[in-house]
Amino acid sequence: MELQRIDSISLKEEYLLKIWEDYVLENIVEANSCQMAIFDRRTKRRIIGTENFKIQACELSHIAEGVLYPDLVVRNGVTVCGRHYDVRLADGKQGIYARAEEYGCTVCRTQSLLILCVNDSRAVASECNEQVMKLGDFLFQAGM
Repeated sequence: MELQRIDSISLKEEYLLKIWEDYVLENIVEANSCQMAIFDRRTKRRIIGTENFKIQACELSHIAEGVLYPDLVVRNGVTVCGRHYDVRLADGKQGIYARAEEYGCTVCRTQSLLILCVNDSRAVASECNEQVMKLGDFLFQAGM
């Protein structure tokens, strides 16, 4: 599977790349037929992600605001990679869980990262959601 990487990386980003290759690809992306990317929360810069995960800047900004202010996304839903999702859960702290028919979308916020994952009908959305939130918990506890 092809990955898009950044050119100059910090230690935090280097750690993410290692986790990505050692855990995320096999246990989340390939096991659940999903597309995923991790962004820096402050700058909205993509750190790493699957090749087919293409999100517009306006979509990412709306999601980043929606994690903190859930009323924004609960009312209108979210659009990720051109597909619109109805929000089923937005806790205002750590994440968003949304669905569009057989498609699922999970957003997880950590101290400094935003993790986005979308899955198609080949995957069980609740399982993808659980795996992404576990990854977010791990990164949060690691200070990221």
